[in-house]
Amino acid sequence: MAKRIKTLVDRIERALRKGLGTYYAPDEIVEEIHAESLAVWRKYIDQYEKTQKISMFLRPFQVAEDVTITNGEGVLANPTYYQVSCMADDTIVQMVDEAHWGNRLNDSVRSPSADYPIANIFAVNKIRVRPKSITQVTIGWLKQPTKPVYAYNVAGDDYIYDDTASSDYEWNEELDDEIMNRVLANLGISSREEALVQYSNLEQAKEQ
Repeated sequence: MAKRIKTLVDRIERALRKGLGTYYAPDEIVEEIHAESLAVWRKYIDQYEKTQKISMFLRPFQVAEDVTITNGEGVLANPTYYQVSCMADDTIVQMVDEAHWGNRLNDSVRSPSADYPIANIFAVNKIRVRPKSITQVTIGWLKQPTKPVYAYNVAGDDYIYDDTASSDYEWNEELDDEIMNRVLANLGISSREEALVQYSNLEQAKEQ
């Protein structure tokens, strides 16, 4: 059920009509929603480890991938995701960049072991793990938001929303206002125009 994308599109559409008298089709508004969704994602991805609040916002985008390791190497299914953790069973695997990989392999004080494993992502979609006795790791990723779908049928001059063919956008509801304000700013209405936002919210409340 994709209710929230309809709610957000309706709110933006009302504010636009009240403020500019300009009409935008749902597809155009969804394009802006998705563009700003990606912008917000990039904004928070860089700050992921800084605050628990941002971690909560990004929780819908957390995914895990089990990678089979054969003779010390494995292939990643999602190399373009933002990698945030690596585990071998209950042991944290330290991620090592290319420049330090050789030094860590030959570290005389703490060479890779079952208690202190290391891993390195290379060649875009491959991972190598030491010691070679490890046969599986679990990578924790943060994926980008997928584009929502606002499906509808046209009846005369009206767009009839089709919930069954729609798909929601993935942010928690706490971010709805930020996404809405960013979209409105892109489409010509400043977030400082509180009366328009309040009007849109009041109209939305009447329909619920």
